[in-house]
Amino acid sequence: IAGAGDREEITIDAPQASRANLYVDSVSLDGAKHESSWVDGSLVRRGGSLSFEVSDRANTGWATDPGTLPH
Repeated sequence: IAGAGDREEITIDAPQASRANLYVDSVSLDGAKHESSWVDGSLVRRGGSLSFEVSDRANTGWATDPGTLPH
């Protein structure tokens, strides 16, 4: 996504995504493990990268910790 105005570039990739690999297994934000299913608006302002590892099975443990919910 190209930046516009005061927004920076955001790179999103999921290299293993396919018709079979529909489920998020894990996410990295700027190379660090990201344990929540959302990102705040600062990503849009500062830019960065989201990398998705995907699988053919749901990871029922990812992003389930109540401490990772938006507040």
